[in-house]
Amino acid sequence: MTYADVKDGVWNLWNQPIDGGPPKAMTNFTSDQIFSFGWSTDGKRLAIARGTVTNDVLLVSNLPGKVVKSITP
Repeated sequence: MTYADVKDGVWNLWNQPIDGGPPKAMTNFTSDQIFSFGWSTDGKRLAIARGTVTNDVLLVSNLPGKVVKSITP
């Protein structure tokens, strides 16, 4: 079984043997998060979508061309 786990804000993939042995790290990323992953139908290839999440908020007045306040979390 393959699963994603996060430690200190960094996501990595782990493989847990069905027979109950210890989990083994499949990736060793040092930043970002894993959004999704999936095995190919033949079980030989693994696709991973990963990156960072950025949020910006912008408050605009009703006057054209006037920015009232920009907020970045």
